Amino acid sequence: MNMMIAASVQGVSVDRRSGSLVRSTSEVPDKDRSAVLVASAMLAKSLANPPSQAQLARAAGVSQRRLVQAFRTVCNTTIFGHLRQIRLQTVRRLVEETDMPLKQIAFEIGYGHANNLIAAYRDYYGEPPRRHVRKTTDA
Repeated sequence: MNMMIAASVQGVSVDRRSGSLVRSTSEVPDKDRSAVLVASAMLAKSLANPPSQAQLARAAGVSQRRLVQAFRTVCNTTIFGHLRQIRLQTVRRLVEETDMPLKQIAFEIGYGHANNLIAAYRDYYGEPPRRHVRKTTDA
């Protein structure tokens, strides 16, 4: 299960699955931090078919506008930007830890074509995913 865990009392959290930091400041209300954590967990659970902003906001108990502002403040990115980070970090983990073909990975996390996944990965990491392919040991 992809749960957010608290890293400190100050409200900084780390997504165990992706390793993304979710930072917060003392100026951010607890309700906004909680809304971001709820929405982030929902996004991570449904990478291939993510919920809409309206669905995220409703589940988090805030307005869409407040959720968008909370993401900008807490995560320093948009909701879509956060989804993209989670997707690409998941791709890297799958490429390193499994033998799944990129086409299958792309489909499972919401990219329509492997080429779109490769381009997004290259933009995010600066190199194609094949550079991180799991090394098989010869016996």
